[in-house]
Amino acid sequence: MGVYYIYFFILAFLTTIGSVGKTRLNRQAIIFLMCLCTWLLIGLRDSTVGVDTRSYIDSWGHISTWSFPRLLNEMVHQKEQLYLLICWLTGQFTSNYTVYLLVWAAFPAVALYITMRKYLETPTQYFEVIVVMCMLGLYAFFVAGIRQTAAISIVLLSFKYLKDGKLAKFLLCIAVAYLIHNSCVVFIIAYPLRYVKVKWWFPVVIIGLHILSSYIKIDLVVRLAAALFKDRFISYGTVYLSTQNNSAFIVQFVLYLICYFNIKKLIKKDYSNNILFVLLTMALFFQSMSGMLAEFSRVSFYFCVFYLILLPRALSEFKPENRFYINVSFIAFCILLLLFVSKTNLPTYHFA
Repeated sequence: MGVYYIYFFILAFLTTIGSVGKTRLNRQAIIFLMCLCTWLLIGLRDSTVGVDTRSYIDSWGHISTWSFPRLLNEMVHQKEQLYLLICWLTGQFTSNYTVYLLVWAAFPAVALYITMRKYLETPTQYFEVIVVMCMLGLYAFFVAGIRQTAAISIVLLSFKYLKDGKLAKFLLCIAVAYLIHNSCVVFIIAYPLRYVKVKWWFPVVIIGLHILSSYIKIDLVVRLAAALFKDRFISYGTVYLSTQNNSAFIVQFVLYLICYFNIKKLIKKDYSNNILFVLLTMALFFQSMSGMLAEFSRVSFYFCVFYLILLPRALSEFKPENRFYINVSFIAFCILLLLFVSKTNLPTYHFA
């Protein structure tokens, strides 16, 4: 856990010097340094960090041995061609798996950099992005599921086109993500959802669905999931019964309520916050359905990643006289939970 103490200390230090005093760093430097630390943390991990890391490295070693004609043949007959291409290209330059991991770690690091720079304003908000990423289990997933991590990163970047109503560019982003991990196709539903207005009863429906899914198994849902996810359903839908489903729902719901508390002010300031809140509602919908099928917990990541934008905005909407204490308390409380209570959101870490 020592590396996480150092990581959060660096983030706190950057936040402090970026917020106060004459030595205040500009926002781009703060964002760059925070994302650089995150990139190195994800990319320099040992192969034992993350449940799927070793299998991805073994698959990369196998793909690296292909000739170019075989690569083309495999890309014709397999799905997720961009994943195969990136693996093959990386393998032509190096056999060091750390370089391979650094290449894939660049996806979430770059997505975080662009998101912070485009949608957020203060060093405190940047720090909150990292903390929320860890609280939601996204960091733990980023050091495990390489393909879906890259797809989630591209989905996060697609928000620019989603909020602006640029359908062609939005679909292009999803198409690129699909070539890495085909489950991202579910995020296409986000486009019609951009027209949905936030309603007061959203949280009530989510709680009801969560309770319902704990007692009901819907065969039709299972069959649809098996058809959509195919090989992944075999791997995750029947085997991956996450013990984190309820705790993940609780964490998401608490963060959801923080956003809900300030949603009227947020929407009045920027209508894109309405779209973000609807996406978070969908995240909770899929997370609540994980009681029926655990794969929905993974699908939820495509939507809950947008907490990284809306939650820091929501925390900045409290009264100015309380804002500093609320933000500092939130960050401190989350870090204490991550370091001393949670056993899964910060996986045991070893450098390569």
